[in-house]
Amino acid sequence: NNPAVNKYPSYKTPGIVDIFPTIARYMNINIPEAVSREVDGVPFTGNVSLIDMNVNYFQDKLDLGWTALDDSDTGTVKIWVATTNAVKTGGRDEYKLLGIYPIKDKHATIDVKQFPSDFYKVVIEGKYNSINKWYVPSTAK
Repeated sequence: NNPAVNKYPSYKTPGIVDIFPTIARYMNINIPEAVSREVDGVPFTGNVSLIDMNVNYFQDKLDLGWTALDDSDTGTVKIWVATTNAVKTGGRDEYKLLGIYPIKDKHATIDVKQFPSDFYKVVIEGKYNSINKWYVPSTAK
């Protein structure tokens, strides 16, 4: 019955991955951008812009979808993509901004023909939170 609980639990049951970003937000811990892009989960307290990302791949394009939690939101989302996993060895991935879209569209198609890769790390950044997902095309070995 915490009044700070946002709309997220009304859409989906929060998972264990949502605990860390919720605690970090509650304790006012600033997570550096390079780290936050690797963090799974959505805080279930405070403001949240979007949840529930899905990614499909067809004809050298990433087809992205998300759920916007406020239908009256007139803001935008930034879509970032990385084709490296330098984080695995202690490095930093270089994300490229591939588009800015109205959050209310809840959908974007991103051409990645110029970024051929065995996988794509995708981050959708809203005003209050970001969500991420890896996509590995079925043709990757």
